[in-house]
Amino acid sequence: SLYFEQLNCNELILAFQGLDLDSVHISLNSKDPEKDIRSLISYIDSSQAKPTDIKGNFKLNSDISMADQLMMDKEFSKDLPCWCFISISTHNEGTDLVNEVKIIDEQFKLLFELIKKHGHCPGRITLYTNISSNFFFEIAKLRAIRKIWAHLSKDHKNAPDLIVHTSDNTQIKLKDNPYNNLISNTLEAMSAIIGG
Repeated sequence: SLYFEQLNCNELILAFQGLDLDSVHISLNSKDPEKDIRSLISYIDSSQAKPTDIKGNFKLNSDISMADQLMMDKEFSKDLPCWCFISISTHNEGTDLVNEVKIIDEQFKLLFELIKKHGHCPGRITLYTNISSNFFFEIAKLRAIRKIWAHLSKDHKNAPDLIVHTSDNTQIKLKDNPYNNLISNTLEAMSAIIGG
């Protein structure tokens, strides 16, 4: 898995050289996704790569609405069938767990309303969320998110797959305490794994 942040697609294409793209998943933090999508498509057209070789997702900034993301998926999913164009992020919300789950629930409901309105269902969406060292609460949060998704999905014939991407909480890490950081990262990773 490769994660690129604020990297333009031409630089990304240079990074692809020599890689077996069939076995790589790319996460791209994009400020101008349409430009980056067109660059990826032109890379596929100019190289020996097949559209199914490029697997990945965009982490889009909050300025891009869910409706715009859905329209990008509708427009470009045929050219990049293994790419996820829709992302929901709660990284910078700064809220407690209950409100975070509430925000995610509202975003999920908005997504399903837009799917119904536009008549287009994406293949997958990506949810980005932080995990803290509050072990049992984080497990409960992730399980609640999965249950909400399952409940909303059963009412729709073709629901997209949900990919949950978690990040550790760097705010509580201290440079002078590497062993504490190791234990904290382990707790966060385990809560993400157990929570699903």
